Amino acid sequence: MRRGSGGWGGKGFRQGARSRLNLLPEQHADFFVTPLGEEFGFVGVVLLMLIYTGILTRSFQIATQAQTSYGRLLAGA
Repeated sequence: MRRGSGGWGGKGFRQGARSRLNLLPEQHADFFVTPLGEEFGFVGVVLLMLIYTGILTRSFQIATQAQTSYGRLLAGA
């Protein structure tokens, strides 16, 4: 088995062998990024990181505009 089998575009949805055949040694710790990377490739993982970055950026924007300290803590946490 070679590393980086997802490549740039991945193998396709539900076509990854690592998650389907239980080949992940620590499946509970790898969570979902490993199968996502294999099935959707580098592009899918970068898209996921962009979504996370967008959520964090928006959360910090809301936190800086909050009127109360409770609102700042709630949005920033």
